[in-house]
Amino acid sequence: MKWLKRGACLALVLLWVWGAGPARAQEEWVTVAVPTQMSGCFFSDMWGNNSVDLDIRAMLHGYDTVCPQEDFAPDPTVVKRVETAEDQSGVIYTLTLASGLTYNDGTPITAGDYVFSLLLGSSPAVAALGGVHSLYSHVEGWAEYASGRSAILSGVRLLDGQRFSITVSRQALPYYYGWAAIRVRPAPAGVIAPGYGVGDDGAGCFLYALDGASPTPAHLDPELLRETLTGENGYLHCPKVTCGPYQLAAYDAASGQVWMEINPAYRGNREGRKPSIQRVRVIQMTDGEAVAAYERGEVQLINRLTDGAAIDRARSWDGRRAALTAYDRSGYAFLAFACEQSPTDDVRVRRAVAMCVDRESLCASALGGYARPVYGHYGYGQWMPQACGEALAAFEDIRYDPRQAQRELDLSDYRLNCRGAPYAGPADGIRYKRQGDVLVPLELRWAKTATSVSDALERLLAPELERLGIRLVVEPTGFAQMLSQYYRSGRTRGANLFFLGTNFYEPFDPYYTYHTGEAWQGAFNTSGLRSEALMEAALAMRRVPTGDRTAFLARWLDFQKAWHSELPAAPIYSNRYWDVCSPTIRGYEVAAHGGFGEALVYADWREE
Repeated sequence: MKWLKRGACLALVLLWVWGAGPARAQEEWVTVAVPTQMSGCFFSDMWGNNSVDLDIRAMLHGYDTVCPQEDFAPDPTVVKRVETAEDQSGVIYTLTLASGLTYNDGTPITAGDYVFSLLLGSSPAVAALGGVHSLYSHVEGWAEYASGRSAILSGVRLLDGQRFSITVSRQALPYYYGWAAIRVRPAPAGVIAPGYGVGDDGAGCFLYALDGASPTPAHLDPELLRETLTGENGYLHCPKVTCGPYQLAAYDAASGQVWMEINPAYRGNREGRKPSIQRVRVIQMTDGEAVAAYERGEVQLINRLTDGAAIDRARSWDGRRAALTAYDRSGYAFLAFACEQSPTDDVRVRRAVAMCVDRESLCASALGGYARPVYGHYGYGQWMPQACGEALAAFEDIRYDPRQAQRELDLSDYRLNCRGAPYAGPADGIRYKRQGDVLVPLELRWAKTATSVSDALERLLAPELERLGIRLVVEPTGFAQMLSQYYRSGRTRGANLFFLGTNFYEPFDPYYTYHTGEAWQGAFNTSGLRSEALMEAALAMRRVPTGDRTAFLARWLDFQKAWHSELPAAPIYSNRYWDVCSPTIRGYEVAAHGGFGEALVYADWREE
């Protein structure tokens, strides 16, 4: 189906989906209800990320050189051979691609498409457009290329149409996740950077203008990428030429819906698996709306139910009506702080807020007992919390404790009342600190999206903060607007408090999340915290030799201690997710895969 402009042809799409009647729709379409509003970053996470975008990317894009299994390994569908060598600069990986890989439009995929992806992901033009271009910072020569000092990426070589090499800098080794260092997926240069070619002069790879007299290394023009990549109909939001198991049919940002159909050119994943379900629609719904839509037969899959009442309702159905899968979340929900600005730059303020959250009550009421409190940067679906036993109890000193929260604030700079006298308790109202000749109030500004859990959290949190002398200003906002502030798309953030969740995917490598460098601020370092100690703890974790799980677990606990001492966010809970699947579908095993996007590749219609 031809591309439909975002938001312009929704009625046409609905006619296409439903016009043949319920029987035909049931036969051809799987509709997946998701709880999170998609951001529309369907190509890359360089401009932000959420779990739905990630699942959709897994369906639209493919042929990564390396695939995650228990550990990482080259994908045999994509890579025919990998050779390694060492020199003074690092470890050189030479990859030979399998023959016959193409995009969905039949265009051959060559080594140049992988090299282009490396160049684009490291380009200073991405940074100029507000994106994070540090994904390949472990590649030799990245710093010179990403800063614009050189137009040649020396650690990448284009050897021929089927071969290229990546040099992992010696300064980045050892690296616990091993093969993940050379994980790259192809990107179509002709679509994203028309007029540019990929070259190699023997000293590294570069981009050059095709209309030049000779291949002269040049950086991408940010204004070109603003049109072809980040614009409303650019490749970031509307990737038409792709190589995953599915291809994009339409995306309507206003209604939060994506339509995808099978990519007939797809050769399969690491196991040679291709999807059987021809068409998939993804739609954002609240948990209650999703359960009601399932009962009406409008939805065949519900991904990640967390609302207690909705889960109870789904669990009341018998097995002939639905198959339910429960699995622990590899992530957590949290209150994020803007640590680059006052008052949330004060760790004692952050600790006090964390101690004002009655996690047990929230998990029991709003989440129906289908979640557990957390006290660090982890989720119960990860192997590390399961392996460390009682060690996590050390972090529970930030549990609900209003009296201790008061002591934290009494040790902060906010120890004065509105008259400049020592703060004496709730009768004094809001706390202040002296800044020069001015008294500055302790005020939290919460960019709050409307959900049942966030509403319940506000009801629990607001009175506690008020009693402690913290003014809470709740600013209702849409999800996309909240994420824009969270990812610091603008120069400054109007809000300093956000409630949201994250899911950790392999590799668990928070080094860039807490990197202090300017290049990582925003989409990667969302907290604004610049703690050398925390960054070094994350670096020590990634520097564990490949496969040494015992050492990695020890470094993971060290990282948790460093994170706990800084508290860039107030951890709240980790869910037990529930997925609902229609009995008309078989083979949907979401717990065994990274998300619904990959799980759908293994599912098909159940024979009558």
